[in-house]
Amino acid sequence: MIIINTIPCFDKGKCDYSSRILDIGCGVGTLLVRLKEFGFSDLIGIDPFISADIIYPNGVKIWKKDIYGCIGQQYDCIMLHHSFEHMTEPENVFSKLKDMLSDKGRILIRIPLCDSYAWRKYGTDWWQLDAPRHFYLHTVKSISLLSAEFGLQIENIYYDSHEY
Repeated sequence: MIIINTIPCFDKGKCDYSSRILDIGCGVGTLLVRLKEFGFSDLIGIDPFISADIIYPNGVKIWKKDIYGCIGQQYDCIMLHHSFEHMTEPENVFSKLKDMLSDKGRILIRIPLCDSYAWRKYGTDWWQLDAPRHFYLHTVKSISLLSAEFGLQIENIYYDSHEY
């Protein structure tokens, strides 16, 4: 399953406190540290742009690597918070995500969608477009097609853009 722009991975028993969680493009792991404080135990982050690996005293691990450096690992929840649109070759990324997903797993992708109200209201002035750092700008349809290509389906879409 894929979930776009929301945190329902943590709702209704989809992920529990023992779920293996991977945050791709997590920076220094601020969200993972918070999840640890909430009681989640198996938390890993990856980001190729940090200066070195980080291992927090509470057990949260952040590795300096990209998605292709994750070999043989499977996760119950894979999160990409505003990182997917910065990656080249979305088909290869989805193939890798599918390989890394456990049988009961969920993928959470937060991205600006170019068929959203924010796009219609602000157009090219919409700050979340973040040109030219975004390689791809997606719509619900483009993500649906990409998901279907890899046997995944969208479970939920939640629009969380705001006036900022």
